[in-house]
Amino acid sequence: RNFKFHGIKSDEVEILDNSGEVPKTLTVYHHGRFMGDISHLTDNPSVVSAVVKGNCEVYEVSGDALMQVLNQFPTMKDIILRAFIARRQLLHKSPDFTGLRVIGSRYLAGTFRVRDFLA
Repeated sequence: RNFKFHGIKSDEVEILDNSGEVPKTLTVYHHGRFMGDISHLTDNPSVVSAVVKGNCEVYEVSGDALMQVLNQFPTMKDIILRAFIARRQLLHKSPDFTGLRVIGSRYLAGTFRVRDFLA
């Protein structure tokens, strides 16, 4: 994946959980905020979707450029990493987040293997 880091310059971005029957709004980021979570740094797919509202403008930084900046400025690195980790933890604690679901018989070993793999 070619992760891009986005900072919101103007307007807003809605963060949605599309894993359930109906998309749910989890939060809305306004100008001055940045988007992303720990999955961007671990090269995993995102578990949520982002939808721009209005005439949104963003700053875009490539993953490589972001890593260079974070390595040069350890304080910024700590802030962003803490924010990414906190966002993932809050997401999993949210009653509005459905997330990934395993559908299978509780009597089949394959169901348990998939569940354990995803944990």
